[in-house]
Amino acid sequence: MAVEEGEVGRFGDLEDRARSGDGLTPNHIPQTALAHLPHRDHAAVMMSHADHLLTRTYGSKGRRTKRLDAGLSFRQVLAKDLWDLRKIGQDVYGDAGHFNPQIKGIMQYYRTNYPHLL
Repeated sequence: MAVEEGEVGRFGDLEDRARSGDGLTPNHIPQTALAHLPHRDHAAVMMSHADHLLTRTYGSKGRRTKRLDAGLSFRQVLAKDLWDLRKIGQDVYGDAGHFNPQIKGIMQYYRTNYPHLL
């Protein structure tokens, strides 16, 4: 079954179900560069590629973000990435709550699978 925009889950599972050419991409929340968990075990949200480009961690911005976030706890970095989704929601959709269902899903993923990180 192909993924849908807005779907939240384990990055590896979403990536395995992703289809080339659908304009969607799984966005790690938070970025895996800080190595809190294995790459495929982070939560992710399926986003349009256009929205993913706007995140604070996409592409070369990820290197800068990694440097700025070094030394922060998992919870602190997670909070920054969730606020980033809210900013994108406001800037692109005129609604800071646009990604609220995904934010709730991400939080539930970590509460269920990695509560010690929160």
